[in-house]
Amino acid sequence: MTWLPLPVAQLRRRAYNAKSSKDRHDTAYFAWEVSVRLAVAAAPPKDVSPLRRGSIGQWVSALKVPEGRIEQRSLAECYRLLCEEAGTDAKTQGRSIKGRELLDTLPAYRHAVVGQGSKRSATFYQDAGDILLAALDAAWEAELFLPPAGKMLFVGQVARQEDSDQRRAHVLDLTGESPRVLAQGGTAVGAGIEPHRLYWRTGDQWRSLYPWLLFDEETERLFCFHGPG
Repeated sequence: MTWLPLPVAQLRRRAYNAKSSKDRHDTAYFAWEVSVRLAVAAAPPKDVSPLRRGSIGQWVSALKVPEGRIEQRSLAECYRLLCEEAGTDAKTQGRSIKGRELLDTLPAYRHAVVGQGSKRSATFYQDAGDILLAALDAAWEAELFLPPAGKMLFVGQVARQEDSDQRRAHVLDLTGESPRVLAQGGTAVGAGIEPHRLYWRTGDQWRSLYPWLLFDEETERLFCFHGPG
């Protein structure tokens, strides 16, 4: 999954490298939450007021999910896990699952297992962590969050070229587990591109992820906020 956005890819790797089954499970779950926040930041709703310090349930509700059913065993298995632990009925048709049904179970699962729920056994965390990780890959492949054709970019310093109106920026490609410079010598950017901001670029379209997500270039850490201001 080398095309995953950096924060998701890093959490995925941390989950696989976790020293305990609970850390593995919890980190895998948080990769799902970050995926939701990233997708909403790239395509926020017109009314963002419910997201001001919003719960994960409000973020999931704000996410635009593709219609139709997905034929994917790992997603159906994940849906059954989430429903079982949340105490709700799973409505699956074999390996077929609706993306909206799956994502809508995340908040209840968080409350029951990650938040206020009782501690589970190491076996549960191991098995559930495996299910969450397999389904995370499948969810991104099914484009439940964002299309793989896009890229998460961080724009650093922006400078105007001498004797020209063109602007060039130091841009980092935040695809995969480590940032890398998008183009040596800088990347041409439009007048509306701001320095020290995150963007989701699809083709020639740059969508700002500010103020929902911030990136610290020095520490290579990404920060997710509940909402603006």
